Order: sequence, then C-alpha cells, then structure tokens
Amino acid sequence: MKEKIFKKKSMAVSEIIILVLSTIAFSYMISQSLPLVSADEGGAPATTTSSNPTLTTVALPVGAGIASSIGMKYILANAPAPFVGSPVPGLAGSSGGTGFFAKILERFTSPGKALSGLAIAGIFVAVIAVYTFIATLIKTGDASRALESALRVGIGAGTGALAGYLLYSVVGGPAGWIVGGLAVLGAIFSSWLRRETDREISFTCKPWQATSGGANCERCNNQLFPCTEYQCRSLGTGCELINKDTDEPRCIWKDPRDVNPPEITPWQEALTTDYKYEPLPRGQYGVEILYQNDECLPAFQPFTFGVELDKDGYCKIEYQRTDSFANMRYDFGGSNLYVKQHKQQMTFPGVAHLEEAGLNLTNGGEFEFYVRCEAATNGIANREEFLFKFCIDDGPDTTPPEIRGFNFLDKTPLAYFAENEPREAEVQVYINEPARCKWDWQDRNYADMQNNLTCANSLINFNSQLSYTCYGKLTGLENNAENKFYFRCNDTFGNVNAQSKILTLIGTQPLYITSTKPNDTTIKDSTNVIKVTLEAETSAGYKQGEASCYYTSTAGSSGYILFTNTESYTHSTDIWLGPGNYQYSIRCIDLAGNSDTKQISFRVETDTTAPIIVRAFRDSQSLKIITNEDASCVYDTVNCEYDFEQGIKMTSTGILHTTKWDPNNNFYIKCEDEFGNRPMPNSCSMIIRPFEL
Repeated sequence: MKEKIFKKKSMAVSEIIILVLSTIAFSYMISQSLPLVSADEGGAPATTTSSNPTLTTVALPVGAGIASSIGMKYILANAPAPFVGSPVPGLAGSSGGTGFFAKILERFTSPGKALSGLAIAGIFVAVIAVYTFIATLIKTGDASRALESALRVGIGAGTGALAGYLLYSVVGGPAGWIVGGLAVLGAIFSSWLRRETDREISFTCKPWQATSGGANCERCNNQLFPCTEYQCRSLGTGCELINKDTDEPRCIWKDPRDVNPPEITPWQEALTTDYKYEPLPRGQYGVEILYQNDECLPAFQPFTFGVELDKDGYCKIEYQRTDSFANMRYDFGGSNLYVKQHKQQMTFPGVAHLEEAGLNLTNGGEFEFYVRCEAATNGIANREEFLFKFCIDDGPDTTPPEIRGFNFLDKTPLAYFAENEPREAEVQVYINEPARCKWDWQDRNYADMQNNLTCANSLINFNSQLSYTCYGKLTGLENNAENKFYFRCNDTFGNVNAQSKILTLIGTQPLYITSTKPNDTTIKDSTNVIKVTLEAETSAGYKQGEASCYYTSTAGSSGYILFTNTESYTHSTDIWLGPGNYQYSIRCIDLAGNSDTKQISFRVETDTTAPIIVRAFRDSQSLKIITNEDASCVYDTVNCEYDFEQGIKMTSTGILHTTKWDPNNNFYIKCEDEFGNRPMPNSCSMIIRPFEL
C-alpha cells in the first residue's frame, strides 16, 4: 500500500489571515479606538470624564443607564470583598471597583465600552468565518465540511478575543495587551491543532504469498471442516497436506531442521475401562497392560490400547522383534494414515483353551508386541521399539459364552411375506469364544431348545470384530406381528448360558402408494422452463406408510433419484422441465424392505402470450367479451396508457367478461391470464367504440 499526504498550503495562509484579523479585532475591543455614539429622543448624550485619563465612558439612553447602574450596585453590594475592592473612580454610585470581579463587571456594565468592543469583534469574527467557509468550499467542494470549518475557526477566534478582552480588563496596561494577545493566539493555535488534512491512499492487489516456514500449519487441522490443499499451502511455505483423499487430511510442517523420529507415549484414553498401563522396569522402553488389581487379562475379552505421538506419524506393530520399521508387517490399528493418535484392538483365548486345542505355550501366557512409528514431517522412523507387554489368565475357564449380538438389530422390521413365500430369515449369532448354540420360540434351558446353529469352533476362525460366528435359519415368522426368538450357548468346557439372549423381529404389511401427482394432466406456465412438483402418498407397510420415495424418467431404470421431501407418508420433489410429454416411475421403499411402484404421465406447455379477445358484443345494457383462455379483464375510458391495477374491473367468469354498457365512452380493455401474461403497458387487448357495435 502506498500513502501520499498532501499538505494544505491554502489552509496555512488562511490561518495567518485569521490570526491577523483576530488580533485587529482584539485591539479594537480593548483600545476603544472607535467610540460608539448613541442617541436618545430627549437630546444629545452626556459624556462624563473620570479622573483616569484613559477611561472614557459613553452613556447610553436613560433606560439602559439606569438598569446598568442598578444592576452594578446590587452585584457589587453583595460580592465578597476580595472580588470587589475599593470604589472605582468615575463610576457613579459604585461601592467598590478594584477587585477582579469588579473590573470585569465594570467592563460589561459600561454599555458603551462593552458594545463598542463586542461589535467590532463580531464584525471581524464574521469576516474570518465567511473567508474560511469560501476557502474551504473552493478547496473541497463539500458545503457541510466548509460550514464546519467556518464554525470551528469563528468560535476559536471569538473565544480568543473574548478571553483577551477579559484579561485586559483585569490586568490593564501593556501587560494586558500582552496577556490578551496570547489568549487570542492560543485559541487560534488550538484551532490549528484540530485542522484536517486530506490523504490519498491507493491499494495494489497482488497474488497471495504464504509466509515462510510452517508455524501456522496446525491451524488448518482445527477447523469445522477438513483441511484442503489450498488452505494448507496458504498457511506457510513449509506446509504440506498429508492423508489426501481420506477422512483425516492433515496439514503438517515439513521442517528441514527436524531430524527426529516421533516420540511414542501410551495413549491413556484409548485403554479399555478397568485396564491400566504400568511402566516397565528401567532399561525397557514401554509399558505393561494390567487388568484391575494388577491381574492378567481375561480370556476372550476384547480390549483396546494405543499410542500417542508428538507429531503426525504412521505406526506398525509386530509380535516379534525386527531390525527396522520397514521389516514390520502389520499396521497399528489396521490404518496406514499419518496421525498423532493410534488405537489397536485385540482379544486372546485363555491358556486352557490353547492347551485344549493342542497348542503348547512356551511363554506361559505372556505376550509382547513391538511398535515403531515413522514421522510424516521427515520420513524418519524409530530405531528403538516401544513394547506393550501383558499376560492372559491361565486359570480354568468357568464363565459361559457371551452372545455379543446378531446380524439383526433388536426389533428390526421384516418385509411382508407374500402368499406361498417361505416365512424364514437367515440369522448370524456373534459370540466371544468357540461354542455350540441353539435357538427356540420359547425361553427354555439349553438342553431343551429345539433348533441348532452351525458354529465355527476353531480358535482362529474369528471375524473382523474378534468374534466367533454361528449361522442358522429362523422359521415360523408372522406378518404384522412381533416374532421373538431365544438363544443360548455352551462352550467347550461345558459352561452354559443361564439366561437366554432375546431377538425380536417385527412382521409388517405391504406398502402401498395411494396417490401420485401430476398424472394425466397438462401443466402450464409463462416461462420456457416450468417447475413441476412430483407428489406421492404412502400407507400401510411399516409405521403406517413411513417410507422413502424415488423417481426416474426411464421405466425399469436403476438410476432412481431420492425425493427432496420424503421419509414420511407424504413425499414431494421439484423438477424443471421444458414443453413436452413426460412419463415418470415413482418407487417407494420402507425400512422393512416393502416397496411399491407407480407410473405417471403428463404434458408440459408454455404460455407466454397475453389472452386474446375472440368476441365482443352488446347484450342489452351490458358489454360482453369472450377470451381464448381463463382471464381477468379491466378497462379505461381515456386511452391504453394505464396500469393494469388502476383499470376498472370487469366481472370475469372463466372466459366471459361483462360490464355496464356506456354509449358515451370508448372501452380500452386489457386482459391478464392466470400466469400474469398481459398486454404491454401502452397497449390494449381490444379497443371498443360504441358506434362499432
């Protein structure tokens, strides 16, 4: 940005002139060099000369003199002695006159002196103000600014003159001249200090240049929305976006001075409740994971732990020692993103289960996992491994299997079963350890349940959630009713569930589309592209017709588009179409999977022309006109140059429009259709003259 300041030379000249004129005004006020002559109807004024040769009193008319004398006497009689002093020579009737207060009153209660000085000062102050106004107006062209300057300078000059006048009254003599002059100069100088200057500022727009370094890179990671490449680069020349095209983009500082690997610490918030970290003895880099009161971890119980880094990094985990980060095989937590926090979930069978499976443990149920991380900022990884150490309970298994869940949520709705359709559903049961499981329609003991599930009994056959899966088929399902099923399991050590796990599935009704719009109709508007609202209503199904609806213009197409307003029993969406014939397919689906489909067709027409009067005639005492489409009509009796809203309304019913017949006036008629099409402001739909009908 460049800034230029132009000093107002003319303003300086103006202030010099103001100073000279103010000083002249002041000199007239105190010197009384221009006496004021006053007359009265009774005769010439009388002049009284005091013993003081420098003081001349000019008497005003009798009335003013009496009032002045009375006022002076009252004030001096009641003023404190220090302010009054001894009588003033030459002032008739005064009781004092040498004090500070008395001198000022003497000046202002001597009308000739007061008015003479103030009149001359007023003239010169007015001249100063007018000059300032004209000069400022010529310079700026702004009348309000010129007036403001004139008032400011005038008030300053007047205040200075008044102050000088009062000081001279008190001090008197040459000292009074000096003090009074200083007062005038002070007022004008104060006004000069408040003067304004004009500045011309010009701006130059240039391409954005990011600041050097990358101290602000982290700011991009603390936004409401994910950081973008542009945002990251704009925060510094050293900023770079990592984890692109993922849900966790990160902006980091690629600092060339950073030559350190990430610092690894255990992440406390990632640890499962009732678990804790315990630092390893000196000489070992890592922690031990303990359960509750310094115990080994329970078998088949998933737990999570994690690491936290001082900089964004990518971490790996191994169950045996390796030479380097590159030789490690497993991503920590299954993710290869560069972040500061990493979480890992694990579960382990008990020692007894491993031994039963014929696996002999040489570590006595103790496990070690090694972690290294690589920094995103410099690609440097840890040389030393961070160790997680824990043991699994080696006692006998005395707990029954835990049924963690199903492939259905409880109270999931099922699609309506049509006639002759098998009323069954495939089910998956997830448990924490290898076991045998059963189900029944009633709550019974495990031994009495009638239906078996097929379960994976191998220790290594677990899913991504570290659970073992049993498969089966639920039968006997009913429409429009709650279907309850009971499950129990028995592990390989004979531990059986004492309570059943319940799964409820909801039977439903068919879903119906009861109404669709528009269908078999023509849609008109006055634009080239017309808004068409597709509507549908649904009933029955799950939750009394609550569903989601879709539409497509191609029958049988899989490219259905979701309605804008849906997930209820009423549905609507807007589309914009040009003139033509259209067919759409509407499909609605509820949460249970019930669906229904309807076809609609309609025509779109564009109407951009005003209504046309196709017939006009007189019927008895009425004028009647007929238009080619439904419209409303108005008329005027002067000409066509009137606003439609200002016209005289005719009685309109569809295409027929009537008004009272008047043989003495012409009818200048304008008609407007339902889309707002009407004649131009200076045109009519028809002009009817009485002699033509």
